Formats: sequence, structure tokens, C-alpha cells
Amino acid sequence: MNILLINPLWSKDTKSIFRYLYGVFPPLGIALLASILEQDGHRVRIIDCAAHEIIPADIIKHISEKFDFIGITGASQSAPMSYELAKVIKKNFDTPIIMGGIHATAMPDEVIGNPYIDICVRAEGEETIKEIVMNKALSTIKGISYKADGRVIHNPNREPIADLDSYPLPAYHLLPMKLYRSMLGVSIKWPSIGLIISRGCPGKCEYCYPNSLGDKVRMKSPGRILEELLLLKNDYRFKEVDFYDDTFTFFKNKVVEICDLLIQNKVGLTWSCLTRPDFVDEPLLKRMKEAGCHQLMYGIESGSSEIRKKINKKVDVDFKKIIKMTQRSGIQVRATYMIGNYDERYEDVLKTISFAKYVNSDLAVFNVCTPFPGTALYRRLEAEGRILTEDWSKYDFFNVVFKHPYLTAKEIIYLYKQANKEFYFRPIIFIRQLMALYNFNRMILLFRISIAIIKGLINWR
Repeated sequence: MNILLINPLWSKDTKSIFRYLYGVFPPLGIALLASILEQDGHRVRIIDCAAHEIIPADIIKHISEKFDFIGITGASQSAPMSYELAKVIKKNFDTPIIMGGIHATAMPDEVIGNPYIDICVRAEGEETIKEIVMNKALSTIKGISYKADGRVIHNPNREPIADLDSYPLPAYHLLPMKLYRSMLGVSIKWPSIGLIISRGCPGKCEYCYPNSLGDKVRMKSPGRILEELLLLKNDYRFKEVDFYDDTFTFFKNKVVEICDLLIQNKVGLTWSCLTRPDFVDEPLLKRMKEAGCHQLMYGIESGSSEIRKKINKKVDVDFKKIIKMTQRSGIQVRATYMIGNYDERYEDVLKTISFAKYVNSDLAVFNVCTPFPGTALYRRLEAEGRILTEDWSKYDFFNVVFKHPYLTAKEIIYLYKQANKEFYFRPIIFIRQLMALYNFNRMILLFRISIAIIKGLINWR
């Protein structure tokens, strides 16, 4: 079979700070599918519209041959682009179109209801895609939704993959590797690239996708992770890898083993990761630093313990103590907060802004609370009739897309802007920039972030 896999373009038409911190993340999901399909003897091509900045109207210019199947991935914010790609392709080629990814998992009725999409793949698609391209009867394939005799059929879910090592590494050779870069504010060495080595999350936060990749956290083996890191370093010349796993340190023993392998093999990559503050300790942090970790992101989300309970963010620790411990280990801290959580009053958001300054992380990322489809928050708001738009491109962490019970959209945006102003325009931030002069890479990172914040403030006026 000859198969084309497409990653859609992400819209940059946003006033979110991410417009200025924009990175280009490799589509690891479809790259893994491509590797599996190649292993089974199929011909595969990937078009990464995000990396090449290809708009849907121009996609036909990049398709010069006939394919047996065309697969399109998509998160919620990029779903409109995925739909437009399917429309343009279907008008030019009579080829079955498959759509998968987070949005297809969260909104299968919407996806399969699109007249240009033939099959919707829900959750993990590695085994599913193999069966689809084998032309097995659709009725026998777990984890898909499809149309038959004028009706929509949702087959039973597929079991989550138990062993991530059972699959080959992603087909990096099919990707435009020189076009990828981590989000601004994350890397201190370039070129850098984002990577995910696990699936699942132990948390059940209201605003996050709970079961799209299963409840159980699974991580590749340390040996397989080392193999992938060496490939990225030696074959593609990356100097930094930034891990975007939900809870990188969930398996502490595995993280220690990864660090040991990085040190023993003198890999020399710098790296960053995301985790929860209740999944670290001082010995682990020191080992991570020794192995090249320079930045760690903690999700705090609110300065109010009551609000954290209401959004099911079950993290009960001394945040300031954990952040200071991390910084003392030589690792920079990036903390994230949401503005306009459901149930928040004006004074709760002010408390979050004050709390962000009090715990004093090196960087802070403030996002407008966004109820992504498939989350408990979205279902709650939908049931209450509070969803204001289903234009998924507006789900960008800046636009207010639901009617808040206590805050107006104008108040939420004002508080979002105010949070950035109050956190970044403090003497301690400028002192940190001066102290970073001894480290050229960190100085460049802080300088770029400062420029991004200034651009954002100008754009918000």
C-alpha cells in the first residue's frame, strides 16, 4: 500500500503569548505510525504542514501521486485545518481519508460526521492503522468510528498498548528535521527538539484529557530512550531535547536510570521536562541536573488551594519549598497558571497572581482557562449551556470560549494581561537577567522571553 500521513498547520492568528513563544513540534504520533507501516512493507510519505507552513488550499501542490489511504491527525485547535485538508483532498482524489489524534478521540461524532472523512481513529492508533491498511472489514476493527448504510457506527474501544518498546522508533527520516524547534523559553542550546517518551498521566484534572491514552502511565525503557536520544544527537545534530510528557518523573527509578545512562555514555545533551511537584525529591533533582536537565515545569494552575480542589488538581505540597529546592539543585523552574478557572472569583485570580510572585519561579506561564473537548470541564460547561463557540481555532489559551459564572470575558483578559505584567516587570526578573550574563545560553533565553513578553503587551493594547 502507498500511504500519505499529514500533520495540519496550526493557526498563528491568536493574541496568546504562545504566538511569540511559538515552537515547531515534530508529529511523533504519525511518525510512529509511518515507522510501523514501513516495517510491514508499505510505502509511506509524511507532509508536515505545520513545519512547512502549508495552508490547506495549497496541499494539492504537494501531492504528486495517488495514495491508497490518506491519514490526517489533529488536536482540537488545529481540527478546522484538518477538516479543510480533508475537503480539499477529497475534491481532487477519490482516496479513503482517515482522521485520528486527540480531537478525533474526544469528538468522534463530529469527526465522522464530516462528509470528507471516511474513518475516525480513536485513542492509540498503532494497531488500528495496521488493520485498516490490510483492508480488514471495518466492522471488525476496534477503536474506529465509520459510516455504513447512512448511519454512524462506533466500534468498541481498543485496549491501550502495554509495551511502548514493542514498536520501532518514529520515522524521523520522513520528517523535515531541520525545521523543528522547541518553544521559546524552554531551550538553552540549539538546535532543539521536543520529544515524548511516555503515555498517560496519574492526574485526573478537570481541564485535561483524562483517558485519551489510557489511565495507566507507560514509559519506554531507559535503554530505548537512550537509543532515541543518541539518534537525535548523532544523526540529526540536536543539542537539546525537551520532554513534553505529562509527568516525566512518575517512574522515579526509571528517571534515575535514564540519568545514569546519559552520564555514563557522556551524551552531552541539555534537556528540560514537565512534571508534578509531588513527584520529585532533592536527590532525584540533583541527579537530573548532573545528567543535563536545566529546566523543569510544574503545573500549579491556581494560588488558591480551594480552587485547585475544585478543578481536581490534587497536589498538596509546599510549592515554594519545592521550587526553591529545584532551583537550589541548579534547575530553572517554569510554573504554569490558569486565569478564569470555573468557580474563580476576581479575588481568586488576584491571589493566583500574588502567589506566582510569592513562590518566585524563574518563569511563569499564564493561560486563560480553556475547556478542551473531551475534558470533564468541557462536559460540565456544555451541560450548563456555557460553551460560547465551537470554533476550535479559538481554543488557544487566550480567547474566552465559555460564559464564566462570576467573571466577564473582559475581566478575564484584563487579569491575564495583568498577570504577565506583574510577574515579569519586577526588579527580581531584571536581577536574574543580569545574573545570567555569566551564562550566555541562559542570557539569550531570558532575552528572547523578554522580547516575547514585550511584543505580547504591545499587541494586547
